[in-house]
Amino acid sequence: MSFYSIYRQGFIRVAACTPKCEVGDPGYNVAETLAVARDGARQGVALMVFPELGLSAYAIDGLLGQAALLQRVAAPIPG
Repeated sequence: MSFYSIYRQGFIRVAACTPKCEVGDPGYNVAETLAVARDGARQGVALMVFPELGLSAYAIDGLLGQAALLQRVAAPIPG
């Protein structure tokens, strides 16, 4: 690790992430979240914070308890 690396100096790069979301579409939301995470990793970010319920989207009070949506959120991530 280079002397000039921020990590060697005791610092880390932190990011507050806001991926695009579609309400009730976990597949799309996972893809967008992973794209943001990969971009952050390429930029050397050590800690990335994402919104709660980012895979199902937040404004879905009526959908949140539905078994179909919960199953899609809990499904394995493809690829």
